[in-house]
Amino acid sequence: MDDYSSMDEQMRELANPVREYYPKNPELAFDYFRKLYPDVVAGTIVTMVWGFIQYEKDMSNPYTNTRPLTIKDLTIYKDPNIRN
Repeated sequence: MDDYSSMDEQMRELANPVREYYPKNPELAFDYFRKLYPDVVAGTIVTMVWGFIQYEKDMSNPYTNTRPLTIKDLTIYKDPNIRN
């Protein structure tokens, strides 16, 4: 069974250029990715990267109850934060 470590590495490669913007400046991350991809793809990548950076933080915190990332985690619909 695949442990998805290659997926983690790919997500890390996407996250590294915009890590400094997390968590307060997603628009700067979007601007970075939209230079490389169409807007809808850039927005999707920012959403996934933000979740991945939080996942990394959770995994490094011994008090956070989490588990390794799986493909199923990427297919769960997330409600966009449009109410703020």
